[in-house]
Amino acid sequence: MSHGAFETTYAAAGDRYERLEYRRTGNSGLRLAPLSVTIEGFGGQGDPRKVARLRAAINATCRVAAGDRRTSYHATSERITIGIAGPDARERIAVLRRQLAKIGGSRGWTITEDLN
Repeated sequence: MSHGAFETTYAAAGDRYERLEYRRTGNSGLRLAPLSVTIEGFGGQGDPRKVARLRAAINATCRVAAGDRRTSYHATSERITIGIAGPDARERIAVLRRQLAKIGGSRGWTITEDLN
């Protein structure tokens, strides 16, 4: 990018993802970002197409809330855990939780946060 007589370039740090501190969870030792939200209660939803649409809506909501921050995403048939890293992760998790509450509505989901 050129600005008059000066040229500016941006180069991300090569170790930017290695520096992120993850936490391990469950028996699998899955690596999650330090701050996360877990949504439970997908079982028994009936129509698999409806479940797929809900999961897609959750994934899109996560991408919007996380912006360009590093995320971790782990899904099973009953639970989805979404982690967001970065200096403003707490605020982004709060936005994500509010949006998930709108999507979840009366579906009986349990939404919990791990803000360690």
